[in-house]
Amino acid sequence: MPILLAPTMSPLRIVKIRLEPKLVKHLASLGLIEGEVVEVLESRGGATIVKVKEGRLALDSATSRGILVAA
Repeated sequence: MPILLAPTMSPLRIVKIRLEPKLVKHLASLGLIEGEVVEVLESRGGATIVKVKEGRLALDSATSRGILVAA
């Protein structure tokens, strides 16, 4: 499921990132890679706030739709 639709406050594993290569590389530098465990802190109006390791990232709706996660 896209991270945009994922439940909040539960651990999720990134299974696939379907975005343009330049953006995938940028997200990887921020810690968002396939296999990483993340947690959705808030999802509102298409924007998603994600906890990655010890940091937080705000993702726009287009990016959120391209990141697929599983529980």
